[in-house]
Amino acid sequence: PPPPPAPPPPAPAVQSAEKLRILVTGFNDWKDLSAPGSSLWRSRDNPSSRVILEEKDTPMHAYPPLRRNGPLVKLLEANGDHDYSFVTLPVTWSTSCGVDHMYFDVVIHLGLGVYDNHDTILLEDGAINKRWGRDASGSEPSELRIDSSKQEEYAMTNAFVSSVIHRAQVELADELYGLGFKVAREHPRADNSYICNDTNWRGLVAVGESQETGGRLKASFFVHIPYASPEHGDHATLARALSVVIGKLVAVSTMA
Repeated sequence: PPPPPAPPPPAPAVQSAEKLRILVTGFNDWKDLSAPGSSLWRSRDNPSSRVILEEKDTPMHAYPPLRRNGPLVKLLEANGDHDYSFVTLPVTWSTSCGVDHMYFDVVIHLGLGVYDNHDTILLEDGAINKRWGRDASGSEPSELRIDSSKQEEYAMTNAFVSSVIHRAQVELADELYGLGFKVAREHPRADNSYICNDTNWRGLVAVGESQETGGRLKASFFVHIPYASPEHGDHATLARALSVVIGKLVAVSTMA
């Protein structure tokens, strides 16, 4: 009898689409760091790092925990849609120079910047060419302008990033209302000239360079957040609202 037919070749493996690379950063503490055991890496008070670092892993010590297991990390990683990375930064001038913006598709910086309530999230639409104030190490900025070739009043914006912020603000209104939060958009202003603004500026510069060179980075954002409400007792509720904001910014930024 004729030999049996050869088995069909195995089907080629289906290559899944590469996940988007998303970086989320927060800031460590900057006040009262002279206490014994404190350092530039302390994360006791700043909510932008507390949502990234697990509550029990944030005592006053010299180094941050190796694992980022905070409530925001758990929420964003739960669905596995994107490849998230998380970093907390010391509150020092030029701290964002250590961030490799160009490696990621979207970068979202979080920072404490709402002090009069516990339910407002601010999307910063641009950065001003100004640096002012002592950082957590006690140092003043080496230059009072970020870009010495431009006037102090110059505002750095990016048309694409601004369009994403505008759309996200509209679409987030109802979603955040249900969680007890509201979202607002803020334009560059002279009284926002601290390290958050400095960080936002560098991110916007990176977006512009990526657009000019066909790079990977699509957008970089700065989101100012409030302290967690004492009524909630922890950072889980704030983290839930931030996960919605971050999800929206990523979705709108990366729409085909």
